[in-house]
Amino acid sequence: MLPITLLFVTLFRPPRPQAGELSVRAELVGRNKDYEGQKGEKALFVRLEVRNQAHRPLTFYQMSCSWTDSWAVEGAYHLSVLLCDKDAPTPVTLAPRQAIVYYGRLRPLGSARATTRPARLRLAFVPGFITGDLLAGQPSARPLAYAAARKLPVFGSNSFTTDFYNDSYRLSPPGR
Repeated sequence: MLPITLLFVTLFRPPRPQAGELSVRAELVGRNKDYEGQKGEKALFVRLEVRNQAHRPLTFYQMSCSWTDSWAVEGAYHLSVLLCDKDAPTPVTLAPRQAIVYYGRLRPLGSARATTRPARLRLAFVPGFITGDLLAGQPSARPLAYAAARKLPVFGSNSFTTDFYNDSYRLSPPGR
């Protein structure tokens, strides 16, 4: 089934968004300790917004469940979501100025598990990356390698800190 799906997506893929046509905003919205039986480990929850900045509708494909395949984390964290059993390539069409919002979990990798110091993170979005486990490499590097090999634009988010000192509210700077 997978080869037929990939053939269909390859043959009927719309033009990809070009540089400057999408904006990406990342926001840390919460944290949790001791998740999934990993005592002492922390998970950070992030809200990711991808907005169409073009004057035309933009369409790209993503996986219905593992949409995180289209994202890379620039830092010692991995973006994940809850598991599902019906993952398939899905078209997403954004009208001009329309946005799609994702909610995911950032899990620490390696040395980030042991530290309590805040880190600065940035995420990158590669629209149309749907090949998932067909490419080799680390989960956070696959979309970037895919984009580099095909000379595709990568849409970077703002930088943010992992310092979430209060789990129930956050005071924004004046004027925001």
